[in-house]
Amino acid sequence: MNEFFKMSQSVSVSRLSLEGWWLGNCTEHVAKGTALGSDFTQNIYTPSRDGMIARYDRGLSQWLGEIEDMTWKLFFDVYGREFVIGEPDGDYPEGVIKEEPPEYDKETQTVLFKDDAWKVFAIELGKSYWDRETNEFIISDYNFTLPEKHSFIKPPKAEKGFVVRLVDDKWKQIEDHRDKVIYECNDCTQSEVVESIGCIKQGFTCDEPGTFYDEWIDGVWVTNQSNKYIADFNQVDETRRGLYARACDPLIAEANIKRLQGREQEAIDMETQTLAARTRIQTDHPWPEPLI
Repeated sequence: MNEFFKMSQSVSVSRLSLEGWWLGNCTEHVAKGTALGSDFTQNIYTPSRDGMIARYDRGLSQWLGEIEDMTWKLFFDVYGREFVIGEPDGDYPEGVIKEEPPEYDKETQTVLFKDDAWKVFAIELGKSYWDRETNEFIISDYNFTLPEKHSFIKPPKAEKGFVVRLVDDKWKQIEDHRDKVIYECNDCTQSEVVESIGCIKQGFTCDEPGTFYDEWIDGVWVTNQSNKYIADFNQVDETRRGLYARACDPLIAEANIKRLQGREQEAIDMETQTLAARTRIQTDHPWPEPLI
């Protein structure tokens, strides 16, 4: 505690913070019968060099060890915002950036500490950019970097049968056959649906064959009439046989039973029905026209 003065006088003092940190030296006028406040001491401290500071222990009435004053040491966050440590014996928070950002126009630019270096970005809020499939996006963030396979250049309109894609940073028209059925040239019965853009893969065509017996000759489908005739004949024969078995065979069997029972007329009637059914089947399913 400072002593009371027996006479009014001016004295040289060191000014102290509440925590006892040195705030500077000055001269104070003290009236008779009063004492210096706790924020002053006549035990003068003079820094050994600029930027140094000490702390006064009021209980021991002495200055403790001198340290570097960290109060106004600057540091920055990744966005270039400036902070100070704020305490003489403080230290830099973990992960902060001590390097000062470069000069930039705060009206049109921002800075960001990225990859261990400061980078300056133009403010492009509201600007359009497009991905490789021509989807449009609007910049809504500061410190924007155009992603890979994106472009600030507006894509052109796709031509009919094409889509526009970004290839090597340039817009290109690319064939689009997606959802179309393509047929294998070596076997017209084999087909598949196109799922991706680009040219039709080799050995396939978009042209639809007219029959299951077409062959790809000189860039067009040509029907193999011989194979078609054989297949059509076999199909009619198979159909007739199936219908005979369902419609005629039961009538023939029943006619035979009637005859065994001595009911000849009924047997004849059923045989007549059988012949009529056979004729109807043959009429509805004629043989294909023979090749000439």
